[in-house]
Amino acid sequence: MRDRDLCCYSIDLKLSQAVAYWKMLFDHHTGGTSVNGTASNHKQQQQRFKYLDLWLKFLEEKAAQRSITKDTWDLLLEFSTTIKDDFTNYDFDGAWPVLLDEFVEYAKKETGISTTEQNSNHIS
Repeated sequence: MRDRDLCCYSIDLKLSQAVAYWKMLFDHHTGGTSVNGTASNHKQQQQRFKYLDLWLKFLEEKAAQRSITKDTWDLLLEFSTTIKDDFTNYDFDGAWPVLLDEFVEYAKKETGISTTEQNSNHIS
């Protein structure tokens, strides 16, 4: 791999670009029509990542968050499909990016999800 290729592979994505891509990826603001023009189940599409709006709000409130690392970009889709809505299977000691750890804490506070059980094994 050339140095130039390695450099471009590890570059962070601008937050504004990442937000636009996530909205497309998660089909967040579609008019209920699929790519081929037929009606689709918009509710099901929105549920691909239940917390997309909260995720975007979280990023907006993090004034220092100007870019998204490749690691966060790569793992958000997996996070959205594998982590339960109440975050009970989220492992703070797992291989998730720190930004996702911070988001889970934020989301629990915003949604009123109890953190007692999950934090009993988590050392801050």
